[in-house]
Amino acid sequence: MIDQKAFLALPPATRACALVGAYLRSWAIMEAQLNRTLGRALGLSNLQTVVVTRNVQLRDKLHMVKTLLNLEVFNEEERTTHLKTIKRITNLSTDRNTVAHDMFHEDEKADGVTFFAVKAKGNLEFPDIRWSVRAFAEKAEELFELYQNLKNLEHLMGRVNMARILASEKPNALLGGLGLLGPHPLHSQGSPGLGLLSAIPQTDDQTPPASED
Repeated sequence: MIDQKAFLALPPATRACALVGAYLRSWAIMEAQLNRTLGRALGLSNLQTVVVTRNVQLRDKLHMVKTLLNLEVFNEEERTTHLKTIKRITNLSTDRNTVAHDMFHEDEKADGVTFFAVKAKGNLEFPDIRWSVRAFAEKAEELFELYQNLKNLEHLMGRVNMARILASEKPNALLGGLGLLGPHPLHSQGSPGLGLLSAIPQTDDQTPPASED
């Protein structure tokens, strides 16, 4: 959280650096909770979670959590609530990239920070990005709210025992009946576990596929 009065008491240049640092700290706390949530869902140990999430980009972490939420082990309310959290984090990643990568300076026209951003995807643009102390405080509060939401999701993943479900031999229910990893009604009784693959006609170079007539 950002104490606006405390930051306003700082010299402008020092304030700018402190605000950027405070924002990045808030983001790091939120992302660390995202890592713990993902590790809990996949049944990873603390060490495994650190190693895996360190080598996965934020975008892919969010894709994984979103995929897990779309499995049929959550009710609609739970799914909708937490998918909104993931979408909000996705939308805020632009802010994070601005703060982490763009040069900045104290805002000479206000009390916050000016970012010297550049966009060069098709058109060259220099957007005017200025965040006041109040804006930094509001963004930090939102990140803290997302941290709490992710912590709730971690508890939910533990409650439904997501790791055990993913490791089960018959995950048809959570896969919407596709049976990609287990028995499926389309496969022959003599070929358990083949799932959809058993429903695909097998041919070789000498055997043309069956006619669809």
